[in-house]
Amino acid sequence: MKKINKFLFLIIFCAVSAIVFAQDLNNPAYGPTLQQRQMQAWHSSEWLDVDNIGGQDVDSYWKGQKYYAALAVKRTGGGKVGWSAGYRDKNYVTIHALKACGTDCVVIGIFANTCAMLAELKGNKDSSKIFLAMDRNPERAIDKAYDACELQNGVGNCRYTQREQGSKQTAFCTGYEYGVFSRK
Repeated sequence: MKKINKFLFLIIFCAVSAIVFAQDLNNPAYGPTLQQRQMQAWHSSEWLDVDNIGGQDVDSYWKGQKYYAALAVKRTGGGKVGWSAGYRDKNYVTIHALKACGTDCVVIGIFANTCAMLAELKGNKDSSKIFLAMDRNPERAIDKAYDACELQNGVGNCRYTQREQGSKQTAFCTGYEYGVFSRK
């Protein structure tokens, strides 16, 4: 009986210790509390005073902003596409698209509040031979890029650049309407 009591005491002691010493995410010893983290996020964003936007509602204000995207490709073509989107600063998206692409890259396009797609000749080794097309409709952007490539290189000789998902391609889109935007 004494051994069972000691064993039970040991189990209870370990369980209580685990509960007491478990990391409490709201404990200041572990950094900011959840509420403090939320406040930091709120203060780091651009929050508008509705009175300062001419009586316009906040949603309309954000819809009216330009949200840029940039696409960067390897100079040798046929490689990875780096892109950054959803910001109101052209320089910011340009720098981040180049970083996402890697080394020896060039920006092939900067656009705002629309979709874009890239197509190129199969086996392409030259970034100057990549076709960029834009349209507010993602499917039309895809078709325009592919059609432009085929017009110059012949039917069946082109491929979409890096954005293929099985047989369905997706365009690069930016803007409030596409859910790709930042308030910074």
